[in-house]
Amino acid sequence: MKRSIVTLIVGILLTGSGLAQDSLGVRCVGRLDSSAFDVVREGEIAYVTGDILRILDVSDPANPEEIGVCQTGVRGLAVSGDYVYIAGAQELIVVNVSDSAHP
Repeated sequence: MKRSIVTLIVGILLTGSGLAQDSLGVRCVGRLDSSAFDVVREGEIAYVTGDILRILDVSDPANPEEIGVCQTGVRGLAVSGDYVYIAGAQELIVVNVSDSAHP
C-alpha cells in the first residue's frame, strides 16, 4: 500500500500538473522504474530517494531522465539551493548538487 501511494505521489510531482483523467480517474504520464521512498522536485530537477539518491531531469514528464546518482542509503530528503539534505539510517548527509551530473 505504501509503495502504491509513493508511486502516485511520484507521478504527481513529475507531471507538476496534477492528475489527468481516464476511466479510472488516474493516468500515468511518465515512469522511471526504480525504488522510490521520497521525492522532491525543484524546477526541472527531481531528487528521488530509494536505496540511493537519483537526480532526474523531468523537463519532459513523459520521459524522466536520470542525470546523476549519489550512492548512499536514503530514508528522506530536503532540498535547499545547491544542497540536498539526506536522512540516512543513522546519519545526516549533505550533498552539493550544483553539478547535478556529479553530486
